[in-house]
Amino acid sequence: MARGERRGRRDNSSQTTATTAVISPATVDLAAIRVQGDAMAPAYRDGDVVIYCRPKDSLTVRPGDDVLVLLPDPAGSLQLVLRRLARWDSKALELRALNADHPPIREHSRNAVLCGKVIGRLDRTALE
Repeated sequence: MARGERRGRRDNSSQTTATTAVISPATVDLAAIRVQGDAMAPAYRDGDVVIYCRPKDSLTVRPGDDVLVLLPDPAGSLQLVLRRLARWDSKALELRALNADHPPIREHSRNAVLCGKVIGRLDRTALE
């Protein structure tokens, strides 16, 4: 074979870039949940579905991220809340609603469990 000559014919029409976009389930763990309430309006409305990445070894959350956190409520049961992260360190957790009618949530960080970081939203009208 001469230098620069290719073996066989390469058909670019059958090639796809999907192989570079495939995400292994071992690397990313996604889930979805329907929003209830107006605490995060206008970004997330009642009935919208949020898609979130569940915690894995590499999941990093920073202030400003929208997160789902499991917290104890005053009645002693647990509640899953969708809020914007303001602070989370070894001592304290602070979550804020986008709707000013809802006060910030402040809790000792040992009482909170990170359930996920929001990565997308499906508008409720698209689901009807």
